[in-house]
Amino acid sequence: MSFRSELDAADWRKLQLAPLWTFALVAGADGDVDDDEWAALSDELDEESYRANAFVGELFASVREDWDELLAAAGAAEGTPNDELEAAGDVLTGQLRDDVFKDFAESLVQLAHRVAEASETFFADGESVDEAAAVERVSVALGLT
Repeated sequence: MSFRSELDAADWRKLQLAPLWTFALVAGADGDVDDDEWAALSDELDEESYRANAFVGELFASVREDWDELLAAAGAAEGTPNDELEAAGDVLTGQLRDDVFKDFAESLVQLAHRVAEASETFFADGESVDEAAAVERVSVALGLT
């Protein structure tokens, strides 16, 4: 069974874009999106552990598959990354089982932490204050806190 077939195309697209909105919130928090942050996003989408969860594995695989289309859609979006992430959360809470939603939302928060940690510099390790606040916004947007 495919989770994609359980949702209409617009809702599936909102969910596919959720990792990109998460990335935009966190990587853009300090005003400087760098190559290490892009690499962290790519690594997280490829992370083997996500495949243990059927929904997250299917969704993240589809993000990789539709990457160019998703980047174009994100660039054309009218809402803010936070608003768009909340819209994805609304799809999750309205149409998927609570355990599926929670696993996906937690995966996005983990992705947010990995992106924040990727932007280490000589003077700073790990998440900056702005990035930590952005990670919290991801959690709030998805209704986890």
